[in-house]
Amino acid sequence: MKKFNNTALVVLYKSKIMQSQTVRSLLNLDNQGIRQKIIIWNNGPALIENSDLRSFENICNEKNIQFEIYQDIRNVPLCHIYNFCLSKADDDDFFTILDQDSCLEHDFLTNLLLHSSYDLICPKIYDINNQNAQHYPFEYSSGIVFTQFEFDAKKYITIGSGLSLSKKLILKMIEKYGLVFDENFAFYFSDTELFFRFKNIDNVSGYCVGRILHSESNRLSYAEMSETTKIEMGYMYIINRIYKKNKKSVFKNLLFCFKYKKKSKCRLPSLFKLIKCVLAKKHPRIDFKIKKDFSADYDNKVEVN
Repeated sequence: MKKFNNTALVVLYKSKIMQSQTVRSLLNLDNQGIRQKIIIWNNGPALIENSDLRSFENICNEKNIQFEIYQDIRNVPLCHIYNFCLSKADDDDFFTILDQDSCLEHDFLTNLLLHSSYDLICPKIYDINNQNAQHYPFEYSSGIVFTQFEFDAKKYITIGSGLSLSKKLILKMIEKYGLVFDENFAFYFSDTELFFRFKNIDNVSGYCVGRILHSESNRLSYAEMSETTKIEMGYMYIINRIYKKNKKSVFKNLLFCFKYKKKSKCRLPSLFKLIKCVLAKKHPRIDFKIKKDFSADYDNKVEVN
């Protein structure tokens, strides 16, 4: 009997492999009857140290977990990373997207296996700093947080971390759009836009099970945000105005930049970056493409019985 296959992608930035809460969680999941594979994508700014790599490798070998490690330290847009890895997910029943700071429950993989008839499976997302506060998924029209199990994925939104896509849904998305993720959105909003794309796909069945503790920078007040987060939020609003709201007037989008600077209290150099985004009509890193033949720096593809 064919084993259930799941690949989990973890994107790291300014983090060692074994420092990542997500990686440590993945290495301790119950995987009985499941062929588990972990893809580590090191997005920079430095290469992974050999000692860190060996520690990860040794644990994977002990637990019969397959893995691949890609290193592109240019800080490539998430949309490109997701689409690149999804294009190679030929043997997977499900493909899970994760960031580096999520805490998974032990039965995460088991829940995928038990509910594998659905197109999409996601956990409830709780604030890591307030573990009684559930933020996702929520109904887009009302903003009401979803607390049940089955749902119509066309009507709800959740974040990318912990989101598992079935092979059949991936194939539907590629047939409809050519790519699963919209490559106008480099970082922020890429997961939200995915759910908007479901509206043009027939019968996207979702199932919500389990929970993840997650740190969300986009829920911080502007006073709490780093300057980098303010800039990325600004880019997201601009790209959303141009490509989703069809607000293409350069003058009005420049005016938005000045309003955003006043509201967010971002610095003058940040304003100049936002203005460049308006004029170019794209995120400044969106041209950082990944070659189709880009290969893993290190992989362990030994078949697991």
